[in-house]
Amino acid sequence: SSIWEIGKKEEAKKIIDEIIEISNEDRYFIQKCYFLFIDKNIEELKKILSKKRLKVDENGLYGVFELEILYYREKNINSLKKLNRKYKNKPLYHLRMAEIIFEINKKAEKEIEENIKQAFLNINDNNLVLVLKLIDTCILVNQKEYALKLLNNKDYNSILIKSKILNLL
Repeated sequence: SSIWEIGKKEEAKKIIDEIIEISNEDRYFIQKCYFLFIDKNIEELKKILSKKRLKVDENGLYGVFELEILYYREKNINSLKKLNRKYKNKPLYHLRMAEIIFEINKKAEKEIEENIKQAFLNINDNNLVLVLKLIDTCILVNQKEYALKLLNNKDYNSILIKSKILNLL
């Protein structure tokens, strides 16, 4: 369990802020965003997101935060899709979008599949974490068959991924 969960929130915030002061690494910034997000401190999150751009955000983690902020305010698929252009081809963004669309409307299968496909096309085969995230998202949004269709022609070296794919069957 993290220091966050055992009631040392203020301490964790102080430590992360001190690290951010001296280090420009994005992962600490992302950690801070995550803390604010799970604390539902959306105003503060919006403020720091508007000030900072990640140096490298090829997976779209930034887009996930922005999407969450918007989703927190409105549960409308068309409003949320306004972010698509900004985070086009960012796998984490597209996977979270698929999950949110499913939460709003389970019948929007075409749009769910479209986001899964966008994510899939932009995941590097060696990025096991993202491949596993894709599989988990597909399970979550009732798209096991679609996942199998996408992953079928890939030959992953990872036993973990191979067993996850078998579990989809």
